[in-house]
Amino acid sequence: MRGITYLLLGGFFAGTLGVWIKLLGPDVSPFLLSVLRMFSVALLTLFLIFFMRKVRTLDLTKRELILFTVSGFFGVTLSVFFYVNAMVLAPVSNVVLILYFYPVFASILSWIFLKEKTKRIEIIAIIIAITGIWIIYGFEFSGGCMLGNMLALLTGLFYASFMVTTRYFENRGEEYWKVVFWMFLIGGLIGLLWLPFEKTVFIASGPMPFFLAGVMVCTFLMYLFYSMGLKTVRAHNAPIILLLTEPTTAIVLAWIVLSEVVTFHVLIGGALLITASLLVEKEVRKKKIRRRKEAEAGR
Repeated sequence: MRGITYLLLGGFFAGTLGVWIKLLGPDVSPFLLSVLRMFSVALLTLFLIFFMRKVRTLDLTKRELILFTVSGFFGVTLSVFFYVNAMVLAPVSNVVLILYFYPVFASILSWIFLKEKTKRIEIIAIIIAITGIWIIYGFEFSGGCMLGNMLALLTGLFYASFMVTTRYFENRGEEYWKVVFWMFLIGGLIGLLWLPFEKTVFIASGPMPFFLAGVMVCTFLMYLFYSMGLKTVRAHNAPIILLLTEPTTAIVLAWIVLSEVVTFHVLIGGALLITASLLVEKEVRKKKIRRRKEAEAGR
């Protein structure tokens, strides 16, 4: 029961992010907010690693440094930047639902880079997900939030690369927090390279510092509770809890706080995307359990 509570909290905090970003409005530029978010997660993760007395897990090999640099750019720098901009340009409901195309992207990337076999259920999930995306985009191809929808889809693609990298290191027995720390730190450092070319805005007035703290803290708590939940909940059940909690939280909070209303076609398309994500994520977790049992049997 405790593990389920952790996962529910992880999904809840993930679902609040879009509202915090919307509340910030023009007081913080999307680029600067993205960089601050990456560094805040890296810093809070470092404190957690010190607290758990696992500093030695931060040691890096040359190969790991190269992988973290590439994955930090694609999986963190680009995904965070596109996510923040998508939230600025499109309704929260659109972004959180379209984002759930990422398990399909992750399945394809795992087949390419990790040589994982694609099951029939995953192929069905891909077809369902494409249908969901088509329903959303078919009604809003020329709408004002089209660019935001496109950025949400790109967020899913690059976030999938983060998940595949995490899966790769998990299979090698690496500490989850080591992966998070290095990818967010390197992602933030890469983001700094663009700083001179971007127009940055930071107006610390009124409730803005509170909203900014909400983005930073909720991002970290999302990863924290997700990690804690996976330790006690059956791995293949975890995605079901998260996939139902995050979009629901985001849509309800956006309705209460921002007065956003979900259109019918977005709701239908989003339901198909979440269904596809559930199928893919459950299959991924089953694969992990099978690999673990095979490894234990081979000892």
